[in-house]
Amino acid sequence: MNPKMTYSIMFVIVIILILNFFLLYTGPRCSSIQSVNSSISVREGERRIIGLNADTDSLKFGTVSPQTVARRSVYITNDRDASVTVFMEGDFAPWVNITPQEFRLKSGQNQEVQFAVRVPDYPENGDYTGNVIFCFK
Repeated sequence: MNPKMTYSIMFVIVIILILNFFLLYTGPRCSSIQSVNSSISVREGERRIIGLNADTDSLKFGTVSPQTVARRSVYITNDRDASVTVFMEGDFAPWVNITPQEFRLKSGQNQEVQFAVRVPDYPENGDYTGNVIFCFK
């Protein structure tokens, strides 16, 4: 191999290593992750339905009609100071607005996190599932 080609290959390898470093170390690294199951059922009917569910083991929005907003809230606490990021994954994640999505939590402090699911105009009837992820840093 000629020297120019060797230097070119080494240059490409260095660039790849630098990019990998930034991708691995600039993302949100969680020291602890908590996941909560979440669900909503959409049923179109003659009357508007707004769901109600009092379960405490998951975040269920009940059965709702299209074009409605279902709201729930949870309280978060931690035994250490932490920066918390909250996000949603799953079938209906694009419908969910989370307030606040990021916050600082002092040891033993409670923080209310509100979830508002705005059901679109014409979703298919059915059951939608997801997970709320709490990332503690």
